Amino acid sequence: MATRKTRTRLYSAANDNSALARVSGYAQRVIDGVETAGPHIRAACRRHFADLVRGIYLPFSGRSTEWSAWIAVKTPNVWIQDIYPIDLDRLAEDVKAWQSYMGNGLRDALEELRAVSAWAANQELSNFSDKQELRREVASTTEQTTAYFRETIIAATGPGSAISLKVDELQAQVFDPDTGLPAVANAVSLLETQVDIIDGKVSTNASAIIALQASYDEVSGSATFRMETGYTPSAGWSSKIGLQTRINDGAVFRDAGLFIESTATQARVIISADQFIVTAPGYEKQPFVFIGGVAALQVANIGTVTAGVLQSPDGKVKFDLANKRLTFSD
Repeated sequence: MATRKTRTRLYSAANDNSALARVSGYAQRVIDGVETAGPHIRAACRRHFADLVRGIYLPFSGRSTEWSAWIAVKTPNVWIQDIYPIDLDRLAEDVKAWQSYMGNGLRDALEELRAVSAWAANQELSNFSDKQELRREVASTTEQTTAYFRETIIAATGPGSAISLKVDELQAQVFDPDTGLPAVANAVSLLETQVDIIDGKVSTNASAIIALQASYDEVSGSATFRMETGYTPSAGWSSKIGLQTRINDGAVFRDAGLFIESTATQARVIISADQFIVTAPGYEKQPFVFIGGVAALQVANIGTVTAGVLQSPDGKVKFDLANKRLTFSD
């Protein structure tokens, strides 16, 4: 275990003619008042000894061991809360916002369709002077089973506004004859573009959603792909892509997502999952794995490592870099 020397007599240069010994001898004489020095030099001499460490091996047998020589060490004081160059609370909020954004994909697509359809059907509710609409639908029903496909295309223009939208809806439903419960599968895709000029300010947006959902007996699963790019005077430019899978059985909720975002100030990729694994063909037994906040990797070639604690797999050797302490255990 390495420790700092804290006695009044911090250093003895006996039998040591190294450069460290000469510097330490001078610093000790300044601290002892033998050498005259100003306050800044005296402070520097005290800091010099704060960067000296020595170690001693402490065996479980209790046998006597010797201290090592003093060694000059310069190690950054790394605190665990300072290793992340981002706001972690803000990140947690952003992940929740992404999950909500992705989880509402199917609902948002259908609500947008209903809103634009209302504009097209009600002249007084719309600022569009020209609207064109195309609809197609096929449906099939046999006893307690149904299936349908709907396609809606809307294009509308007006002074300073233009919008085009295409929504495809598919659904299949069968009632279980034993339980009477419905098994339902839904698929929705949306493509939308919109440009507005309001009070001389331009807003432009293009978005796409593909949302899949299946449910039976209070259990549901969903898979969503969503992307959007555009500009508003208040928020500026942004582009984002999200992928998410989700399972919910009422008792257990699981989701995994990949979120990609670019703005005028930053670009980032967020991965949220119980397990994140990177591997390559032929190297499946040497993957990079991130589970429960812990990363595991069999082999790494790293140029520079900044760490708080280095520890052997069996926990018997620990190098506490932040506190300048090295511990060996049998």
